[in-house]
Amino acid sequence: MIDLEAQVTKGQASLGQLIRQFLAVNDFKHVQFMSMAHAVSGERWLHSSQISTLKRGATKNLTGFPLYSVALVNKKIWEINRGLAGIPSGTRKEDWENKLPMTGPDGDPLDVGDLWRIYFGEMQAPFFSGVDATPGIDEESARKSCNQMHSLFRKLSNQKKLDSLALVTEALKSYPSADAEKIKQAKGVLLGVTELTPDELMESADEYAEMLSKMTGEKIEVYDILYHEIGSKVELD
Repeated sequence: MIDLEAQVTKGQASLGQLIRQFLAVNDFKHVQFMSMAHAVSGERWLHSSQISTLKRGATKNLTGFPLYSVALVNKKIWEINRGLAGIPSGTRKEDWENKLPMTGPDGDPLDVGDLWRIYFGEMQAPFFSGVDATPGIDEESARKSCNQMHSLFRKLSNQKKLDSLALVTEALKSYPSADAEKIKQAKGVLLGVTELTPDELMESADEYAEMLSKMTGEKIEVYDILYHEIGSKVELD
């Protein structure tokens, strides 16, 4: 039986990573991207705060207009690269040229339907122009995420006046996976003796988010785990 909640959670993270890579690799600035989105949509759907959210890889509360704007800009970049369209009025040539679009396996630009399918976990996020669509999730980033989880665990241990092994036993009761190896791995992460690889972090981020949410009483999101932003939700040591 398909776990739809887990599917969507992973899809949201995957889409967030893809768009984050798209914005980062092309070095889009807030005002620049808003101007490009306005030029191709004719509407001011995309605001600076929404671009900041997308640059963090956060898509959980994403609405249709920002995603549609991203898709329109992406398509226009693809068209300009192939000489199929001119530079939109009100924007500069350098805004569009030498930019990399998000494309599917067939080489066509991802449209808004594709982006929503990724969001709901119905379509796998493609590689971004030869770059793995897990922006920022390298070994150093995964190490930082593990260090944050350990720091949070250490703080909770001190607050509850429980020794580490007692608290880790309590914490793992909230870990959603029944896989013995993953439980052992999670124990090591909390105790600060195990570092996850980027792939391991991606695979288990939703499970760590659920466990830490139950431990802290705060809503820890997948992207908080992936981009080591747990400190934005709870105070760390």
